[in-house]
Amino acid sequence: MDDYQDKTLEQLLLTPLPFSVGILIKVAIHWVSAVLPLIVLSPLLAIQFNLNPKEICILMMSLAIGTPALMLTSAIGSAATIGARNSGVLITIITTPLNIPAIIFGSSALSQTIS
Repeated sequence: MDDYQDKTLEQLLLTPLPFSVGILIKVAIHWVSAVLPLIVLSPLLAIQFNLNPKEICILMMSLAIGTPALMLTSAIGSAATIGARNSGVLITIITTPLNIPAIIFGSSALSQTIS
């Protein structure tokens, strides 16, 4: 919503890149800056839960596959509600059904490895 209010999206439209490529770059940069450090630190937390190296590898792979899917569906929900006031609840209602399959996939991949 901040990008819409401060006219960053309009500036993105003026670049020679296609708009969708610009949005994918913004999502990728957000993923690298916010999620990648968590994926890198996840083995330290996994050791606290007594996971073996194979399970830690599965955990990291499922995070690396699932988190971009979650971020892209959130970007779709954000784009759908860009002009609405107080769109926080509406984004949640739109993206939850889209995010559930990725969450189930990630949790089932690790639970099948552990059992």
